[in-house]
Amino acid sequence: MSQWDDPNDGLCCDSDSPNPTPPATCNQQYGGYDGGLGPDEQICDPECQGYVDCTTIPLDGGLSLLAIAGGGLATAAMRRRREDELLEKEA
Repeated sequence: MSQWDDPNDGLCCDSDSPNPTPPATCNQQYGGYDGGLGPDEQICDPECQGYVDCTTIPLDGGLSLLAIAGGGLATAAMRRRREDELLEKEA
């Protein structure tokens, strides 16, 4: 469910729905259909006919986690390479 959909407001403000609430009502309440984002071929307002769960994972948190994991892997690889070079010099 998106930030503009109130599951208790009785409005279907997703333009992809076959029976959306009249535009004037959605414009007044949410700044337009789809919260002003436009059609996306998914019906994400739970009060609309044909609703599908449109839950998404925020990229900002996911990308940070990915960067930390990548940095950790790179550090481990550099440490292994250094240890291998030291072992070669000792041999």
